[in-house]
Amino acid sequence: MAPASLLDLIEALPATDGWGPPTTTDTMLNGVPYAPFSKGDKLGRMADWTAGDKSDRGGRQQYQQRYRDQIYGAGGPGGLQSIFNVEGQNEEGSFSLVD
Repeated sequence: MAPASLLDLIEALPATDGWGPPTTTDTMLNGVPYAPFSKGDKLGRMADWTAGDKSDRGGRQQYQQRYRDQIYGAGGPGGLQSIFNVEGQNEEGSFSLVD
């Protein structure tokens, strides 16, 4: 028996047996207007009508500018330097030299 080509196999399939959900032209779903959509449809840009002006919006860049020091552990109050200093003082206070 000779191997069948892919084209022969595809032509042998019945035309009514398709993949995925059946295509419908209904515009009502349980009495509610419905418009079918595709995952490939592009959405427009979201609008925030509650924002006062452009200075209120900043998104990712503004967030990174505000919290950059906390993320990377820069020195200062709350930074890594203050953590190590506190631990060093506690260890020196309880240390005693034994002869």
